Amino acid sequence: MSIKKEIGDKVKAWRQGLKLTQEEFAFRIDKSVDTVSAIKRGKNFPSYETVEAMSKVLNMPISEFYRFTDNTTNAKSREINEIVAMLYALDERDIKIIKGQVEVFVKR
Repeated sequence: MSIKKEIGDKVKAWRQGLKLTQEEFAFRIDKSVDTVSAIKRGKNFPSYETVEAMSKVLNMPISEFYRFTDNTTNAKSREINEIVAMLYALDERDIKIIKGQVEVFVKR
């Protein structure tokens, strides 16, 4: 998977996790829908300024945009990345509850 596509997939998953349409997201980051679509499809790299705007809207650390997997990314890794993206949208109390549930699940 190309780096551009990986960024696009992350942005799409994070945006959907917040239940934002592509149009709403484009408006909030002050970009056109075509620009957001090109990023999502891995056709364009977002500029650093665009990453900053996306980071604020998605409540996602900028570093997450630049954390890449190798070309052997499997379905399990993609699922884990999607879960992590959803967790960023939660408040600290909810994250603590989910952490406790995961700890119980892992110990079984």
